[in-house]
Amino acid sequence: MKTIYKNKVESPYQNMSKKAYDFQNPKHPINEEIIKNTGTLNLTATVKQDSPTLSVLKATPGVVAFVCTLMKDNVVLGEGRSHTIINQNNKYFERSIRFTSNASIIDSVVKSIKTMDALFLNKTNQEKEIVTDEDIHEAKLEMEREENKENITDKQKSFLTQLVNTNIADEDEKGRFLSNIPDLTKSEANKAIQSFQK
Repeated sequence: MKTIYKNKVESPYQNMSKKAYDFQNPKHPINEEIIKNTGTLNLTATVKQDSPTLSVLKATPGVVAFVCTLMKDNVVLGEGRSHTIINQNNKYFERSIRFTSNASIIDSVVKSIKTMDALFLNKTNQEKEIVTDEDIHEAKLEMEREENKENITDKQKSFLTQLVNTNIADEDEKGRFLSNIPDLTKSEANKAIQSFQK
């Protein structure tokens, strides 16, 4: 005898939780935050020999110390320090010195995280503006308007005037529509003609 098992039925709550963590959907609210945190940062890292550390550790022979100052737009974000001791145990002193210099850069980046977070919260909306789907749609419409700036033709004017006179009974509305006809572009006139023919 063979036992046949039914497939496990997922509860609706499991489906909802899967959708909640599906960040691939562009309309998901998490994507707005992701977009806010993307971009290019122009940071300046200045690495110098760390004189205060060298003076504190002057009794220790072979000390090499670096300090790295991380800045953005001449505002200091963080300062990182690193030091090493060069002696007969260091086979490759160039590598040790390079590592120490890089460690000061890493330390400055780590220490600047809170400062960068505070600056991000104080940033104005002008510096970091989110482009929405509506903005993209409006830009496309504006481009279409620019492309279709050809003025209405005489044939379109006369046909549209005829349509307005026969289809609009209200004199005020008719007058407004007729006064706007000379300002229409070719594409706008086509749309107006199509609206009367429906």
